[in-house]
Amino acid sequence: MEAILANKLRSFLSVLGITIGIFCIIMVFTAVNSLEKHIKSSVESLGTDVLFVQKWPWTFGQDYPWWKYYRRPEPEIKDFRRLNQSLSKDLVENAAFFTSLNNLSINYQGDNLTDLNLLAITLEYDQVQEFEMQEGRYFSPSEFDFGSNTVIIGSNVADNLNIKSYDIGKEVQINRIPAILVGILKKQGDNLLGKNNDNIVFAPYNFINKSYNLSKQGDNPAMLLKVNSKIPLEEAKVEVTGVLRSMLKLRTSDENNFAINQISMLTANLGVLFNGINIAGLLIGIFAVLVGGFGVANIMFVSVKERTNLIGIQKALGAKKNFIQNQFISESILLCIIGGLLGIVLVYAICLITNGLLSNSDNTFRMIMSFEIFIVGVVSSAIIGILAGYFPANQAAKMIPVDAIRNKS
Repeated sequence: MEAILANKLRSFLSVLGITIGIFCIIMVFTAVNSLEKHIKSSVESLGTDVLFVQKWPWTFGQDYPWWKYYRRPEPEIKDFRRLNQSLSKDLVENAAFFTSLNNLSINYQGDNLTDLNLLAITLEYDQVQEFEMQEGRYFSPSEFDFGSNTVIIGSNVADNLNIKSYDIGKEVQINRIPAILVGILKKQGDNLLGKNNDNIVFAPYNFINKSYNLSKQGDNPAMLLKVNSKIPLEEAKVEVTGVLRSMLKLRTSDENNFAINQISMLTANLGVLFNGINIAGLLIGIFAVLVGGFGVANIMFVSVKERTNLIGIQKALGAKKNFIQNQFISESILLCIIGGLLGIVLVYAICLITNGLLSNSDNTFRMIMSFEIFIVGVVSSAIIGILAGYFPANQAAKMIPVDAIRNKS
């Protein structure tokens, strides 16, 4: 510490290079790790134990044969009902069907909201997808069966129409169709998939089907199957595929004219993607750290030169080679760890500032520096310190005492 404090400016410049290098590495790791967690959280909100029976598969790439999938029929409510009756409760705990209508409008007491997305759903939708009520209640079984004119709205829809908790039970109009508001959903906030319930209106399928022919006018219909937790998802997928092929009377030689999607299809490539980003960030950070490491090594060579007489005296008094080496290696490690900690503190400060700015928005993304990343930063600093200090320390340890005392290194 005395050696470091004796040359404050020199020590500061040495530390600065390491600070910038470690800052680059930890910043990239923190940003990528936070982004990965946020995306996985967004994806998993769709249900990790849910199978989505749809027209389009969730696999994309250069070889995506969209023209073949385009010719597939859209799943219909009658297909869902037949499939639901054919599957045992031991395999599928809950099942639901939904289809959407876009560009609708909703009116409440003179306030009007356009370009609205409405989901026409069946009874067990709330058991299959994330669906948390803030005010009011979910639809009753009789409202689904009889197609009662009832709706549940997202939090942003309620805010834009100035709807409060005491407005539950009052009438709203969906494209001039009157409906009773029975509930308001809890705010979810934006996610990177753009999927949340805040800007959506939900209604019983049979209610909307009275005014619209959903089999033809509905968009992106899907059957949702929540698989029993005791059954492996792949095993359930195989069984559902067999039931669907039999139900649709497909021959053995026929390809499936439906897709069974699952969340793992979206998350499968996330790990590979983020590992690639981490490696790219690590390479950038390594170059920055190496520049800082060369700076520290240069300073240590200067320090050895300045303390040549002292080294000669220590060796003349019987100091071992390891004793001389440890002096300079420990000094180099200390310099690098101080620089690394400063870099980590800067990243942590950026995380706090970023989260503070985002706390007032609808975005649920948060920057989080994990303990593992902190350890990576400290260990990386120590390793750079060892490498930067080894050669100067080795040079000092090899000095001949008489020559060193005479300052002939």
